[in-house]
Amino acid sequence: MAPGCQALQAPTPLSEGALDQLLALAALAPSVGLSQPWRFVVVDSPECRDAVRGCFQRCNAEALQCFSGERAALYARLKLAGLAEAPCQLAVFADRTTGQGHGLGRLTMPATIDYSAVMAVHTL
Repeated sequence: MAPGCQALQAPTPLSEGALDQLLALAALAPSVGLSQPWRFVVVDSPECRDAVRGCFQRCNAEALQCFSGERAALYARLKLAGLAEAPCQLAVFADRTTGQGHGLGRLTMPATIDYSAVMAVHTL
């Protein structure tokens, strides 16, 4: 094996109830107008996890094409994902149609829904 490389190991599973506890904590994040627009989806089937990895690899390869020379070489060396090693994958969505909060605080600035979802991820 090349110096500095590690053998890929199976992910260590999360302890029982850990994911539920983390998601409950994330749900306490601040949100515009108490809208709680975040939607967490657990990606747990091997086929779906592979699909997520494949999508990332395609997008990452496309992003690499934006660079050239030394900057491209630097970008190519970055470890931007740990999807194979992660014990759990989550997809996070911002529900822009949520009725919770009755639109308070987002009518004039709809992007606050996205920012609220970001806060949930940050809290997670």
